Amino acid sequence: MSGATKGVLWLMLGLGLGVNVILTVVLDGGGTETVLSVLTGVCALAAGVGLAAARRAER
Repeated sequence: MSGATKGVLWLMLGLGLGVNVILTVVLDGGGTETVLSVLTGVCALAAGVGLAAARRAER
């Protein structure tokens, strides 16, 4: 996996976690917050899995 791909995955992971925290603080706990939180969480998890798979593939 190229360095650019890893960079994008790290960016996705950071943004996903950051946006998730910001949404929790800013929004007031309705359905919108739940949906957006789940979406950002799934993106962050997918990026983490991608990074783990890339690391495992390099071994």
